[in-house]
Amino acid sequence: MAEQSAQTFEQVAERTDLGHFINHHRKSIIMGGVALIIAIFGFSFYRAGSQNQLSELKKEIFNFQKKQLLPLLEGKTKVEDFMKSYETLSSDLTTHEAFASVTISAASYLNEQQKYAEAQKLLEKSYQNLSEKSLNFFVVANLLTTVYENQNQLESAIQVAEKVVASPMNLLPARQYYQLARLYQTAGNGAKAKQNYEYVMSKYPDDEMAKLAKIKIQEIK
Repeated sequence: MAEQSAQTFEQVAERTDLGHFINHHRKSIIMGGVALIIAIFGFSFYRAGSQNQLSELKKEIFNFQKKQLLPLLEGKTKVEDFMKSYETLSSDLTTHEAFASVTISAASYLNEQQKYAEAQKLLEKSYQNLSEKSLNFFVVANLLTTVYENQNQLESAIQVAEKVVASPMNLLPARQYYQLARLYQTAGNGAKAKQNYEYVMSKYPDDEMAKLAKIKIQEIK
């Protein structure tokens, strides 16, 4: 019975991780078209800059999506070839918020393929340049946290997770604080883990994360 409960907990915890959710639903997100992903994850085409500049930006992104991103997601392009193509892009393009949808799609796929170093490279560049008030920042930061954790870079994962909970775009606060607590627990910092688990339980008592926090906090000695 205990084994069954533990398995259920792990399954629920897996579903609540945004990075893993994106991985598991990558095909359903992407099959609607990369243009749809842009519509969901960013409104930056309407931001600063002249119409001509935006038009050129759209064209570059569209061409990269068509010739490099989609073949990668369909398994028709090698990761090494995709990364080489990515390296040829200007920094102005890859750090622009409008390019974040490409970064999110590619990094999610790379993480799924256990190409963590490549995913990290894409995500870090985007993360360092996105506004913390944007939805893109929230998604990129969560993916980056997952990629760091997958490489056992727990200190880096915690730094990003701390920044997310402090950002104005903390859309899922209970989940984010639970994630932070779990990272601290994995890193061996029981005091910080307990502090964040208790915060989830007191601040969001009816959230499913509070139920998970009650289970996880019992593991702290």
